[in-house]
Parts: sequence; structure tokens; C-alpha cells
Amino acid sequence: MRMVPSSGKSTGRRRAICSGLQALVLIANDGLIAGLLNRNKLTTGNGNRWTRERVTSLRSHHKIPVYRSAENGAEPWLNLTRAAAYLGVSPKTLRLAAESDDIRAMQATVQTCIVHLLRHSLDFVSWKDRKPVAAALKHIYRAVDAAAGEAALTAFDEGVWGKRYPAIGQSWRRAWAEVIPFYAFPADVRRILYTTNAIEALNSKLRRAVRARGHFPSDQAATKLLFLVLNRSEKEWIMPPREWCMAKAQFAVLFGERFTRAMA
Repeated sequence: MRMVPSSGKSTGRRRAICSGLQALVLIANDGLIAGLLNRNKLTTGNGNRWTRERVTSLRSHHKIPVYRSAENGAEPWLNLTRAAAYLGVSPKTLRLAAESDDIRAMQATVQTCIVHLLRHSLDFVSWKDRKPVAAALKHIYRAVDAAAGEAALTAFDEGVWGKRYPAIGQSWRRAWAEVIPFYAFPADVRRILYTTNAIEALNSKLRRAVRARGHFPSDQAATKLLFLVLNRSEKEWIMPPREWCMAKAQFAVLFGERFTRAMA
């Protein structure tokens, strides 16, 4: 395959393809890579569709190592069927359990999104009352600890807005077990924890990638695509939040070796 020198845009595209190829060879052979490139509407320098031979030629030209499958043909991907077999349940049972949030890590600490809880609370409020109700709710999630937060919630329930909109207090109490982990951290660290917008932005990228493909021949193919999206997204994570250093210190104290192993 001959790569034709052209404009800066074409050069940038070639670099992007080579960068993607370096990640793809870790999980896919040349034939699968050709299919992925074609589904992404990427062409060779001559504007041709990718084939296994063309991918092999490009990989050899840039000295990119070849994909090596796992020993005994076993792949590291744990799809729904294999996970269900390990647990001794049907794939449908496992999928329904995951979708209903019945499966959680034994040592996980679950924190609800405070921003979503606030938005849900304001859904019950008329437009003219939203600003004062939002101000009243600040006393709950800005409390110094869980006990003070619960006292503020009780005060809200017994106050003017709580009596006018009782559904707000009920929604907070239903989620209270997943609100209180938030209070273990100082105010600076809470700025990182109080919203899941960053996680949702990443989830949105994953959903868009899946919708664009429509269907997959297997769970493994879908898992590989999600891996590539995550690998590409990771390059955008350049600057951590200002509070991250303080947050790391707090996480190291609270979670000990679990956190230090994850950071290694």
C-alpha cells in the first residue's frame, strides 16, 4: 500500500489511523482492524477501503507489532454469557440484575449525584418558588457532617417549603443512604463528588459509539469498541481538577491500600 503525501489534513488523518492502529493491535487481528476502519468511514491514502493486507502493510511500515491471541485461544474479555456461566445463572438473570442495580461490589461506597437530586427536587416546585427552595436545600448538602445534614433536612421538612412540597423531603430521605458518604469529605473535595457530569459525559460517548454501529456480531466486538472509545477519551484527560491533590489525600486515608493499589 502506498501512502500518498498530501495536505496537512491528510497527514493528520494518517497519524490518527496509526495511533489507533497501535491500540487496536492489542485486541484485534488485521482483518478485524480493517473492518473497524471501514465502519468508521476511514480510507487509505489513495481513498480505497481497508483490507487485511493493507492493514498488514501499514503496520509493517510503521513497525507496529502484530496482534497475539491469548494462550489456548482464551481471550481476556468477560462477556455476559461467560460471566453468567461463572456465576451459575442464566445470562438473562444476570442482565436483569445489573439493570436493576442489584449487583454491587462488596466494598463499594455509593454516592448519589447531588446535582441530580436537586434537579429532581425542583421538578416538584413551581417556577416562581425554585430559587428560594434551592437556597433552602443548600443547608442540607452544605452541612458539616451527616448528623447536621439530617437535622437540616428535618428543619426543611418542618419549614414552609417542606410543608408546601412534601415530596422533596421524601425523595431526599429515600436516597439518604447514598447521600451521607458525601459528608465524610471536606468542602474542597465535595466539589469533585457532588456531581456525576464528567461520568455522564463519558457514558454519552460510549452510547453514541454503540448507536452509530447499530449492531455487533458478538459481545466481544462491542467490548472492543468500548475499549477503543475509552482509550481515545483518556487522551483528553489532561488537567485534573484543582482539588484533586486534596482529594487523593482524603481517599488514601479512607480507603487505604485499596486506593494506593489503584493509583499505582
